[in-house]
Amino acid sequence: MATAPTPEESARNILAIFKHHNVQTDEVLLAGALNIQFINAGGSPADYEAGMGFDIQNGWLEQDGMMVRLNAAGFAEM
Repeated sequence: MATAPTPEESARNILAIFKHHNVQTDEVLLAGALNIQFINAGGSPADYEAGMGFDIQNGWLEQDGMMVRLNAAGFAEM
């Protein structure tokens, strides 16, 4: 049985989606599209929530309604 990813692993998988789309500092992705891409890549909704929490807590991303913004710290982590 596979083990669940850590919140940090999920957070980095979310950042990988930003990198895939060549998102730069202070640019945004739609939260719904980001969630769908994460799940389509094999993540679970719970892992997405844990990863987003880690990203936000560490200042890598910020969410404003339906938009998720990549901060400079997150760009540096990609």
